[in-house]
Amino acid sequence: FAAWQEKLQKLVKENPDVFTTPKGAAAYMGGMHVKETMGGNEFVTSTPGKVYDEQNDEWDGEKVYEGELEGTRTEAERKSQADLAEERPQEETNRVQLDDEPSLTAEQIGEIEDKIGAGLIEEVIDVAQGELNLIDTMEQNKVWEDLEEKPVEGQWVYFERK
Repeated sequence: FAAWQEKLQKLVKENPDVFTTPKGAAAYMGGMHVKETMGGNEFVTSTPGKVYDEQNDEWDGEKVYEGELEGTRTEAERKSQADLAEERPQEETNRVQLDDEPSLTAEQIGEIEDKIGAGLIEEVIDVAQGELNLIDTMEQNKVWEDLEEKPVEGQWVYFERK
């Protein structure tokens, strides 16, 4: 991981125009790679591009073209086409190939699990996801409001010893 991080920092220093903007956190390739600073550390986060799945996704890659007029053009139309051809802005983008972050080893995962004091990381993530879903359900049902129908006296008392 340290070697990968060092290589990435070198890449960022060699290509500052790719990763920096006046605001300091640049999005490269439409937000695919973003440089962020958290807690004094710099991170480059990457999101994978959309993978086309021909089994489930409907093809939407067809480009829509407007019909062109047929026949010869007037001199004014030809002039605007010539101007467009001469003044067409050339795309000048710097491209940087980032390597994927190396996967954690079983030893590193075990160390993290010991630090958080819980079972497997997957279990912790599942519990957190369940709690997040519970919060959404509670918010939808507005559990903090009074019940619409008040419970009958003694409804919530079970098998009390007297």
